[in-house]
Amino acid sequence: MRSKIWVSVVAVGALAALLTPASQSRADGTTEPPCKLGDEAGCKAKCDAKDQAACVILGNTYAYGYKGVKKDGAKAMSIFKASCDGGYMNACVAMGRLYHYGIGTAKDEAKAIAIFADGCKKKHAQSCTALGNLYEWGMTAGRDLNRAIEYYKQACDDGDVNACVHLGAIYEHGIPDYANAIRLYTDGCNKKSALACSHLGTMYERGIGVAKDEQKAVGFYKSACDDGGMQGAFACALLGRVYEHGRGNVAKDEKLAATLFKQACDLKYVSACVDYGLALQLGRGVPKDVKAAVDVFTEACGHHNAPACGHAGEILYKGDGVAKDQAKGIELLRKGCAGHYQDACTELRKAGVDPQTPPKPGTPPPPPKGGGQPKVSP
Repeated sequence: MRSKIWVSVVAVGALAALLTPASQSRADGTTEPPCKLGDEAGCKAKCDAKDQAACVILGNTYAYGYKGVKKDGAKAMSIFKASCDGGYMNACVAMGRLYHYGIGTAKDEAKAIAIFADGCKKKHAQSCTALGNLYEWGMTAGRDLNRAIEYYKQACDDGDVNACVHLGAIYEHGIPDYANAIRLYTDGCNKKSALACSHLGTMYERGIGVAKDEQKAVGFYKSACDDGGMQGAFACALLGRVYEHGRGNVAKDEKLAATLFKQACDLKYVSACVDYGLALQLGRGVPKDVKAAVDVFTEACGHHNAPACGHAGEILYKGDGVAKDQAKGIELLRKGCAGHYQDACTELRKAGVDPQTPPKPGTPPPPPKGGGQPKVSP
């Protein structure tokens, strides 16, 4: 379970590092973002006025389609390239990410690594952080925690608080050193890093390296959620789970929990989309709407969230509250099972499908065995 938590933690951390230029000093000496993700008009006006930090936020808004803005990877790449060519290194990192994921361009992981390595050699902290991500996750560069730590330390020492948080996550989940994890998270939280405050909150909530204090954890989640950006999305999801179950001297409030899950989901934290989808499916804090739940699950599945694939697949296969689509249901259940979501594997077996055997082209799905409601997380 802890390894799964670590994956979700570092994933949101890396995306937060990408999408949160607030952690980087700007030309005017401030660290406040010039505009917010999804504010297309506001960011464009400031980007046109040569505010390069605003250009990066605008590019990310197009790259990932924030708050109703149409996703346009090619436009994002054009914005990042112009800013990078002008010498703004944060834009170069953002461009490298697009090459790495194949957004707005052909996927070219070698080019992404070259961009990150070049920036790191030039002592650009965010570039070193991006390089550390690749070694931490074992992507093209190959998994090497020692090298990841090396790059994170360099970036952290050079002022990238996101690198400090990544380093803390390794100390918390990879190489147990809770004292150092607490130190790094506390320092980052004091520097107004919502992600650092979120991590610090999880340690207090679980009593890892500190005395368990759920009320204190809630305080960290609230301050981080108020950040309003991608970093705050992680905290909003955590806070939503607190309200969903009523923990830390917080009264149970399923309506507020659903609102927080949606807020985090809208900021592309896909784990929160699963929580919001479940709220819609069960009518927990929001009017029951199974079709909308399937839409939320399916979109999250497109972002490689295995539980979301499993939930959508089970609903569609059984036709529980929506039109039955067994072929699509099996397809999504397979994706969930391939992503190691065991409930999806179980549902495939119940349906008479071997999770390990690829389907033959044109093979119709077997009829469902039994009935009942889909199994969902509590």
